[in-house]
Amino acid sequence: MGNSVELDRLRFFAKLEEFHSRLSRTEDWQHLRKRLHPRELVWQSHDDGGGMAVANVVVAYGVNCMTNCLRIICVSASFVTCYLLAALSAFGAGSQPVLLAGHQDAVYDVAFSPDGCLLASGSYDRTVKLWNIADRSLIATLSGHTDQVFRVEFSPDGKSLASCGGDGKVIVWDVKTHQALTVLTDRGDPMIDVAYSTDGNLVATAGPHIQLWKSTKQVWSTPHSPLYFSIAVSPDHQSLACGTKDLIRIFDIANPESWIDLSDVKGIVYQVDYSPDGHWLASASSDGRLEVWDATLRKSHQAVTADNSALFSTAFSPDGQTLMTGGRERVIRTWSVPELQLIEERYGPRETILAVSFSPSGKQIASGSYDGSVHLWSLE
Repeated sequence: MGNSVELDRLRFFAKLEEFHSRLSRTEDWQHLRKRLHPRELVWQSHDDGGGMAVANVVVAYGVNCMTNCLRIICVSASFVTCYLLAALSAFGAGSQPVLLAGHQDAVYDVAFSPDGCLLASGSYDRTVKLWNIADRSLIATLSGHTDQVFRVEFSPDGKSLASCGGDGKVIVWDVKTHQALTVLTDRGDPMIDVAYSTDGNLVATAGPHIQLWKSTKQVWSTPHSPLYFSIAVSPDHQSLACGTKDLIRIFDIANPESWIDLSDVKGIVYQVDYSPDGHWLASASSDGRLEVWDATLRKSHQAVTADNSALFSTAFSPDGQTLMTGGRERVIRTWSVPELQLIEERYGPRETILAVSFSPSGKQIASGSYDGSVHLWSLE
């Protein structure tokens, strides 16, 4: 009997090693190793001496010098696949993302609707897509831009969606009918960003000039200038933060000839975002720096290198307690506010991350990538 048990155990152990050998040649395993580089992803298996084959998948985290060990106890050869898939789904933080495929080129922006039921994405392929969050299906493709779409933004009531692009158009769409309601500007110059005020009364656009709109009427516009890449309206509707090269300019909405410059910035400011309470302003820059500014004192509070190459996107969580970032390293990182301590990292996108967004409930996040993919995570 003893020899029979020993033989079965050795056979199972051999099958386990054979399975790992096959797995190590798969695209998913190689992709996982690439995502974790320069960290270590190691498969260790052994006979525990008690009739079970044991496999450990070890991920050594260089950030906090901790080791996460996923222990797979295999009691039957038929369980190998199940345990392995369970282990793979546990790599990184939280669940693995769902891929929303449909765009033909880079996805520059993603945005959740105020009720969290829809996700909008804007792409270099000149389209805006609407996705159903519940079943991850494509609802509609909105065509109207003749050049790449840089930003998408839902109105606070969720009835409208604004998109802006390289064709100089800012199109406001009816979310229900998927038809264009109006074009706010069409000067021919690229429009890089668009933002609603939290009460929905104002729309701000950024490009070679800053424009402020109320309904379809232009309130004011700045003179032609170097390109502005990002824009955000403060929650109290008093200030307009605009990011450009080596500078964040904060306009007084009531008096656009009055502004304050935050010049302690290096590189292009690709995104600015106010915290929900308006106390903090976050910026993401081409030098990889994430910075939190005191929006009242108009000075820097904390800064970190959030990406070793370039940082393209940042977003506050709905409770304002964390910031999420994405950039050229293809890692989504979450940071504490305002200390900017790294909390967790997520993997999934295979190319540069150009956009990140929290759902209104904070229970889901989405990203847009250079390869045209949209990824959706559940945080529950």
